[in-house]
Amino acid sequence: MEQNIKKVAVICNYRTGSTTFTLQKAEEYGLPYGGEAFSHEKANKVGAIPARYKLQNEYGIMQYEILDLIQSDANLMTELRKPDVELCFKIMPWQVREDYMIKEILNSVDKIYYLYRRDFEATCKSWVAVRRWGDFSKTGFKVQARKMTDEFVRETHLGFLGKDEKHIVEVDPNDPMLTGGMGVVTVPNCINQIRDNYERMKWLYSIYPGEIICYEDYFVRDKWRPYNKQVNWVEEIEVPHYDVESIFSIDK
Repeated sequence: MEQNIKKVAVICNYRTGSTTFTLQKAEEYGLPYGGEAFSHEKANKVGAIPARYKLQNEYGIMQYEILDLIQSDANLMTELRKPDVELCFKIMPWQVREDYMIKEILNSVDKIYYLYRRDFEATCKSWVAVRRWGDFSKTGFKVQARKMTDEFVRETHLGFLGKDEKHIVEVDPNDPMLTGGMGVVTVPNCINQIRDNYERMKWLYSIYPGEIICYEDYFVRDKWRPYNKQVNWVEEIEVPHYDVESIFSIDK
């Protein structure tokens, strides 16, 4: 394990095992888990800035305008720049839309991982399914911890308490909820979101090289416990070909 690593960024896409991977790396480096530090949810602590659930439940701050101000990207960056702040977090490339901001984030870390999934079709189908049902935390594993806590995330994704009842969902591409009933959540938009994240990842990798991790190669044997989950498709969706590995100029 590399020495003197205080800040680790995992650049990744949705449905690539990113939560499990980031949790594992946080443990390996002995760093606090930062989740999707720059997402709109602001679920995790960054330096001196508490997690959102703590601001709400312990500090009694309920106004979203104040919460967003406290946890603004600018304030998070102020914390990330501090030499003594430790964090292992992940970013989906388009969660930070301003080029200067994502560059500043990556300039502030000691280690960068690029996590991808070779099977583009499987990634897109998984993203469509979870966007339809919003069941990100329903992995079919036993959970004892209170929701929104770091331990809840660990139990949900690492599965060390064992399996619970299998989580089974049905996905119909013609479901009104996937054809405009949830606004931008449509099958084409979900596919485009995965592709666009990879395109931005390609750009980032060209500027900030890092260690490349493939989902299919990394998550083997004792590296993970597959989710106790099943998705039944009423009808298959058409996913255009996309060569994910080409974004890193990987020789085949």
